[in-house]
Amino acid sequence: MADNNFHHRSSLKQKNKKYKGSASSTKRNQGGRIEKGDGKRVAITHVDIGHVSKTDRLNHAKQLKQKKREALLSKKRMGGDAANGPPPKIVMLVAFNETANIIDFRNELVRQCLGGELVPMEKFSSPDPITMVIPPAAGGGAAGSRKQRLTFILAPRDMYGLLDCAKVADVVVAVADAANQTRFFDDLGYSMLSGLRTQGMPEVLGVIQNLRTLSGKHKNDQKRLFTRYFESEFSDSYKVLTMDTPEEVKNILRAVAVVTPKDLNFRENRSYLLTQNVEYNPETAVLKVSGYLRGQPLSANQLVHLTGHGDFQLEQIDLTPDPVPLSLSALLKRRAMSGASEMSMDSIASANASDMMSEPKTLETANPQYQESLVAENTPDPFASEQALPDEAMEAEATESKKKKKFKIPKGWSEYQAAWIVDEEREEADSEDEQEAEADMDVGQSAGQEQNEEEEEEEVSVVL
Repeated sequence: MADNNFHHRSSLKQKNKKYKGSASSTKRNQGGRIEKGDGKRVAITHVDIGHVSKTDRLNHAKQLKQKKREALLSKKRMGGDAANGPPPKIVMLVAFNETANIIDFRNELVRQCLGGELVPMEKFSSPDPITMVIPPAAGGGAAGSRKQRLTFILAPRDMYGLLDCAKVADVVVAVADAANQTRFFDDLGYSMLSGLRTQGMPEVLGVIQNLRTLSGKHKNDQKRLFTRYFESEFSDSYKVLTMDTPEEVKNILRAVAVVTPKDLNFRENRSYLLTQNVEYNPETAVLKVSGYLRGQPLSANQLVHLTGHGDFQLEQIDLTPDPVPLSLSALLKRRAMSGASEMSMDSIASANASDMMSEPKTLETANPQYQESLVAENTPDPFASEQALPDEAMEAEATESKKKKKFKIPKGWSEYQAAWIVDEEREEADSEDEQEAEADMDVGQSAGQEQNEEEEEEEVSVVL
């Protein structure tokens, strides 16, 4: 019988490359001993093989997750601490068509912040910024959740004023009147929108005003039309709300409260501040400006720019009492319901001074040695590049060089035509004339010499 066992040839067997291993595995295979340069083997007391256990990996991932969560919360809180809370979120109200009334809209928001009571709105007729505390019902959370503050500013319907307000705004609320207009944006509104996009657009929220004055079918059609106008300029990710009822106004406050401010490039490397209070002392010529500092840290040795006034030096930076602390939400409502003559930031800050810091705390004083100078332009010196003052010899040389040089011009040329000849051309013309004259003289001399030789030959021939 034939042998049923079949064997491949040894040359057809696959030969894999031997695994050399890493330095740590080589040491481990050697039983904890390594070789020195002379070939001798020495013992190893401790070998770090870079192995990380599962517990360590989980702990490292947990730390990274916690770090990202804290960074996100810090961004949402806009740098606020746990004691004082985040600074007020600046909400800019913009009328993108002519008949939109942003003052009435601001008063409705203030009324809901004060609990929806019938507050005399004459107290809030001023276009100055107003800072309010959002009630928990409109803040997007439960009664025990973290409170927020909003600062409402009214943007004017001109390009430069709008851009100045947008520099510090966290949220832009675009307001449009649907009862008397057929477009969300009029011609000036489109120009303002283009300017905001060029400078840097913050987060946007659309609000349609006066829809309650329209009938049912016309109301729905107008709402769809304005929503389509808004989404054509932005996107469907931005909300468009109405303000016909108090509940809808609360929805607007809730939508503003949950918005996370967008990072804009021109704010990343700057410190900026929206003024809450201004005091000027004419005797000492010192201007005191109060507000919430945002952005990068500010040094007393730096220069600050006041919009419309220029650059100035700082004398010192003080930590002042919070003009609208979170604990004064009930105080705001009580003062608004009372017969207070003015609802300003000064009156709010002075109403409950016992609950706040009694004296400002100086954080930093300017050092004249390191303070930045107000001189921003270099005054040119007309003699900065001069080697020496001109003397009589230099003036005589300059006068001599300005004298007219005599040169030969072609026949029939006028003085006007001769004035167009460049000095180099004149010199070339003079040199050519001289060369022609020299050539004529050479030709004359050679001709005379030939004539004399011929005469001598003739004379010799005669003698012979």
